[in-house]
Amino acid sequence: MATLLLSTGVPMILGGDEMGRTQDGNNNAYCQDDEISWFDWNKVDGGLLDFTKDLITLRRNNPALRPDWFRQAPETGSANSVQVLRADAQNFGEGDWNEDHRAIAFVLEHEGSDAFAVLFNAAENGVEFTVPEAPRQEWELALSTDPDQQVEAPVSTLIVRDRSVTVLRSRA
Repeated sequence: MATLLLSTGVPMILGGDEMGRTQDGNNNAYCQDDEISWFDWNKVDGGLLDFTKDLITLRRNNPALRPDWFRQAPETGSANSVQVLRADAQNFGEGDWNEDHRAIAFVLEHEGSDAFAVLFNAAENGVEFTVPEAPRQEWELALSTDPDQQVEAPVSTLIVRDRSVTVLRSRA
């Protein structure tokens, strides 16, 4: 859900995704009038629903998370900029796009609004990220899929748990 709602564009959420309704993996259940397509209100994943609400609120309230045009590299001077970084906070180079990076960070900015560092870890182990310098105030935790994630300013490195996403905010 975090990957979807932190991406550029219109989030394509199927009714029930926000509460854990899976349709048992059937992505074409529109013509089935049985348990696969029905909502089972007794099986709502309350934690996922709350997390999704928090993500939607964060996205709605922050232009850096919902740009109205294509993102640009920071050096272009665009109001909608994005830095793509490796876990060691170095910019992705030409060769990096051909590697199997399991940890990647994005720094998303929009003129006059909060900036965000989105740290993705798809690895099967925790990854220590070198956190880039905050563009405004010190980084603070905005949200994380890891309920135990903690951030104490000033943060220069941060371990992001296996298969999780952590979002840091630098307030305008």
